[in-house]
Amino acid sequence: MKKLKLMMMMTLMMCLVGMTSYSQVNETDIFVNKQEVKTINFKLEKSSEYLTKSSSGGLSQEVLLIICGVIIFVIIGIGISVLVLKIISEKKRKKKPNYNGSSPIKEGRTKSNQKTGLRSKRMEGISSSSSVYGNYTIFKSKNFSYKRRPRYKWVENVLFIEGHLYNAGGKNTANLHMDNLDWEMPKVIGCNKEQAKRVNELLYEDVYLCVLESKHALHNDQYTFLDHYYTSTEQEYYSQFYDRITNDDSFDKFDLIYEKIVEILESSTKEDTEVLKYLRMFNHSQADRGVLRTILMTLKAANSSNGKINEMFVKLSEILRSGSKSNII
Repeated sequence: MKKLKLMMMMTLMMCLVGMTSYSQVNETDIFVNKQEVKTINFKLEKSSEYLTKSSSGGLSQEVLLIICGVIIFVIIGIGISVLVLKIISEKKRKKKPNYNGSSPIKEGRTKSNQKTGLRSKRMEGISSSSSVYGNYTIFKSKNFSYKRRPRYKWVENVLFIEGHLYNAGGKNTANLHMDNLDWEMPKVIGCNKEQAKRVNELLYEDVYLCVLESKHALHNDQYTFLDHYYTSTEQEYYSQFYDRITNDDSFDKFDLIYEKIVEILESSTKEDTEVLKYLRMFNHSQADRGVLRTILMTLKAANSSNGKINEMFVKLSEILRSGSKSNII
């Protein structure tokens, strides 16, 4: 009803504007053209005759113009009123949003529920083509390709080296510093304090060592002290013995190491500590497990009272036990 009233008011106002504008145009014509005052008065006097003619037959041109102007202004007024009403309605909608009976909080909850529903449907589709083990999902339908990072491991090897010893010891960690013309750079060899004391007697001299070399693709080479020798011939002898043990794939190597240990322990001319020269070459995790087991069985049967040999027996047994899954020698 309010809209109809507004439309009616707008149309009436436009009609009045049209009438007044047309009358103003006629009045200006009368006052501007003073020479035709008499003719206009004559036309006004005979207006009754035009009205009588319009009732009997046709309409005069002036009346038709008035009617056409009124119709045009009415159409324009209706169009303007419709546009005004549309603008008003849009402003009202912006000021008072329609939630269709629901609040913004409810709409947010419904949207979240819709999202969870979609996720559940997707997970149902995934579970149909996959198998779940605990918290991990293993997909069967597709092969997911990904690039694995290379896994580098430490590679250890026993070396017999010769070089000039120019430093031995250290404040916190003991180590030996050696240099050789054939090396690109000096070698730093890790050791304990007791080993550093024994080698310190040969400071600034050429020394002959048995070391464990550890290599890694992402780290610098590392060297660990195993034993030292006073002459190159002594070093050559133990180097050849070690190569015979490690390169022999037969059971003869076990007999060789067994006979050598028994020969030293049962000899009256040789000291028991001489057997340590053979044992120190295998005091590392890369030693053959069969050789370690042979050494331990031989020492246990000999039942030596030497404290250093017993200490080496404990070290070798720990190495053998650490390499066993059942922690049994």
